[in-house]
This record gives sequence, structure tokens and C-alpha cells, in this order.
Amino acid sequence: MKTLAGIVAYHPDVKRLEENLSAIAPQVDAVVVFVNGVDSVAAVQKAAATFETVSLLINDKNAGVSVGLSRIMEYAIQNTFDWVLSIDQDSVCRPGLIECYKSYVNLPNVGILTCCITDRNFSEDFGFDKNDKYCQMGGCITAGSFTNVKAYRESDGYDEVMFIDGVDWDICYNLRRHGYCLYRINFDGVLHEVGHGKNVSLFGKKVVALGESPLRNYYMARNNVYLARKYPEFLKMPNTLLHELGVEVIILLYEDQKGVKIKNRWRGVKDGFSMPLYDAGSSH
Repeated sequence: MKTLAGIVAYHPDVKRLEENLSAIAPQVDAVVVFVNGVDSVAAVQKAAATFETVSLLINDKNAGVSVGLSRIMEYAIQNTFDWVLSIDQDSVCRPGLIECYKSYVNLPNVGILTCCITDRNFSEDFGFDKNDKYCQMGGCITAGSFTNVKAYRESDGYDEVMFIDGVDWDICYNLRRHGYCLYRINFDGVLHEVGHGKNVSLFGKKVVALGESPLRNYYMARNNVYLARKYPEFLKMPNTLLHELGVEVIILLYEDQKGVKIKNRWRGVKDGFSMPLYDAGSSH
């Protein structure tokens, strides 16, 4: 079983990327970093300088996360890797993650394995009892996802029009549409950081205020609507719009730059309804 770790890098923090590579390089056969723009190359080269198993794929400009992940999977296919671990540039994997995953690669129709993710800023309950080993999932984030290359080849691949945000959920729904399953393993496998998130209360329920930038809020709203249009068998548009309303309430109550973030989200919703659906046959 041949394993690859893939990272999409854009202006990374050198020390955090070094920590990331130090944690994962000993666990896999190779690491590939897709560098989003030549102005990020120096930082990535500095972080990767001491790792013999790390290769770089350099793109002239920032093509987004979706293109980066797509190119990483193409690299995996071309170099006969069986499984690919996707990691964000600022995520750090725990020791033993890949060995843990290897125990579950024969689960029925497995497309992606994920694990319990610890965020640096907020807590999340994954619902496991202490004796639970795994559960089936509807979707998972990019950080820590272990993708079956055979399953990926039978899907439509990453949706390259999405750029950033929701890219991870798109490939999950894509794999499920093609008959594959996603499983979360009861293992604390990745230390991660989403924006500047924090736990807050909304109508007595613990939720997360992500604290993302105004630009990220645009893509989050746009792609949520886009995904509901693309995968009506998994996502209902009324539920998506209700979720959008809840996010906007959280922004109004708990975040800064409220006006520009809400304006960007409204623009994102509008664009999500009008943008053409991705034609997988054009590039995959």
C-alpha cells in the first residue's frame, strides 16, 4: 500500500509548515506540496529543505484550493499511489495517524477516511462513545482526509470552479454519488485551525463563530448555495438558506466587520444561484 500526503500552500507560515512536514513525512511514502503562486515558493522551499521525500508542484498564480487538490490527485494517479492524505498547510498530524487509517482501508465501499480533528480555538463533540471505533459520515473537511485513489478515479474529481471553501464537501458528495462511503475513525489525528473560530451561544445552543475574512465569507455563502444546486439528493435548498441565515445572525452578534461580511455573503448567495455548474468532463 503506497501512501502520499498532499498539501496546498499559499503564503504559508514557514515554522508551522515545517512542523506540519515533520509530523507527516515519517508516516507516508512521499509528500507533495502544490505551491499556489510563485511568490509562495521561497517560503515552501525553506520549510521543505530538509525533507528528502517532499516534492513541489509550482503553479504560476494562485489557482485556489480546488485546483491544487486536483493536481495532487493527478500526481498520485501518475505515480501509482493508493491512498492520499490531504492536509492544510497549517495542520499538524498526530503520530500514528496513517497506521491507524491502514487498519480501516477495507471498510465497505470506503472512499475517504477521516478522524477526530482538534481545533486550536474551539471544541467540537464528534459523538463517539469510548468503545466506538468508527462511524459513517456524510462529509468531512480536507485536513486529515485519507482518500482512496481508486474511488477518486471513479468520481468526477474536484470541482475546479469552487476555488476555496466547500471544496472538501464537494468531493465527499461526489464520492457518495458514485456509491462510496466516508468513515470517521475514533482517533484524535489532526491539530487544526479554522479561521479565528470560537465557541459562542445561539438560542442556547453551542455553535462556532468562525471569524473568517470578508472574502472567505463570500466564497462560503456562494459555494453553499452552489453545492445545494449541484447535489439536491444530499442538500435541500431551504435548509441551506436557513443555515445561511443562522451564520449571518452569528456574524451580527459575535464578529467584527459585520457590514462588509454580511454584504459579501448576500453577494455570494446571489452568485451561487447564477454560476454555471461544473462540467467534470471538460478537465477530468
